[in-house]
Amino acid sequence: MDKIVILDYGSQYNESLLVKLRDNGVYSLLLPKETTKEKIEDLHHVKGIILSGGPGVLENDEAKVFDERILELNIPVLGICYGMEALAKHYGAKIQSIKDREYDKHVVRINTNCPLFLDIPEETVVYMSKNDHVDSLEGVEMIAESASSGLVGFSKGYTFGLLFHPEVAATEFGEKILQNFIKICGCNGHWTIDSFIENKIKGLKKEIGDKKVILGLSGGVDSAVAALLLHRAIGDNLTCLFVETGLHRYNEYNVIIKRFEEHFNIKVHIADEGELFLGRLKGIVDPEEKRRIISNTFVEVFKKATEKLGHFDFLGQGTLYTDIRESKWGGKSKVIKDLPEDIGFKIIEPIRQLTKDEVRSVGRRLGLDESFIKRQPFPFPGLAIRIIGEVTLIKLEVLREANEILSQEIRRAGINDEMYQYFCVLTNIDSVGVEGNNKIYYHTIAIRCVTSLNGINADFYHFNMDLLGRISRRIVNEVAGVNRVVYDITTKPPSTIEYQ
Repeated sequence: MDKIVILDYGSQYNESLLVKLRDNGVYSLLLPKETTKEKIEDLHHVKGIILSGGPGVLENDEAKVFDERILELNIPVLGICYGMEALAKHYGAKIQSIKDREYDKHVVRINTNCPLFLDIPEETVVYMSKNDHVDSLEGVEMIAESASSGLVGFSKGYTFGLLFHPEVAATEFGEKILQNFIKICGCNGHWTIDSFIENKIKGLKKEIGDKKVILGLSGGVDSAVAALLLHRAIGDNLTCLFVETGLHRYNEYNVIIKRFEEHFNIKVHIADEGELFLGRLKGIVDPEEKRRIISNTFVEVFKKATEKLGHFDFLGQGTLYTDIRESKWGGKSKVIKDLPEDIGFKIIEPIRQLTKDEVRSVGRRLGLDESFIKRQPFPFPGLAIRIIGEVTLIKLEVLREANEILSQEIRRAGINDEMYQYFCVLTNIDSVGVEGNNKIYYHTIAIRCVTSLNGINADFYHFNMDLLGRISRRIVNEVAGVNRVVYDITTKPPSTIEYQ
């Protein structure tokens, strides 16, 4: 299978770049910027390399920022933004930092004879985010320039550098530029979700053989899709285990059982340990301590349950490509999906090559219904980190009911596809209110709804105020112990999407 490798310099647009290449039928993968020539050769069928953008500033005395031997592979290379500057520095350019970073659209003039710009007008609008200015670059061909920045694109053989971002929608012919690069690379364009499923099932059959796999279902899309792929490959040699922590969303147990046992005929074993988790969280208010306790208890419960179920050779996990990247390329997923190495199984991760949207596409092909496909992301510690302060049974019930009302109203309004994520938080504020002639102090619920492309940056969702008012009234009237609802209108950054 032909591949294009993206070396990751931290650009917020990297996932968009990866998806655009895959949408054009080319399997692409993000690798750490330090990836060596040998590592790329070991991947086989790599037809092109992209050095991504990033927030860094390239100083003239900086050490080498990529293995320059990759240029000896004699395959096309494209540097974008920071990646372009890294290539320019390799070819002897002076890189000068500019005082004010620019985020803007620019009109550029391009060399239409360059194969990268095939069928693109001589003048076009592009999006640039610049830290530096490239100066004194000789021995290369200028292929793009702007009035404000001078050289913004160069080529040397089949190595190209662009100071602007073709993967961003604000670049008029960005999609076409990437398609032209794919053609220059000579990729066959045969990668699709269907081909992924077919090849993955074959690969899983070969890797696992007649051995047995245990997989922890969390209630989310990722572990569900991983389970369905494994079941297609090995059938009843897959065992699914759902750990009831007591920290899940409303009706989570029934959601899992209905889909997997009734619809897919996959047996799900339940380890009901809600009282154990809640007991160990008693008096704990620090969110990191909550995470530690939940993670350790989960491992303990999981190991105990698997010992009762029999012998297993593999532990299946729903690790995504973004999980690997966000763990700073350490090769292990986040605490959400990461169990310690000493748990005693070989890890198998059927969807670690995929982005979140691709996982949803695989789920659709495998028969998951749309209501499950569009389930909201849910953190591994569950509602424990959406409760500020100590976790109690009463607080869990309050938050579950409030969150279910929010979800019902968003689905009823048909706006769930407009949001990246939405949920309720039980704050640690007892708000004064009135009930009859009495002054009372009840809970305050915060609603968090955001829009985002990839979760790196996020804006608050701009609600219709009548709908927001209805949600507030329902929560106050129907959830015992709540007398105030507030709506969070902060962006990410400076805040995060979750509260803890």
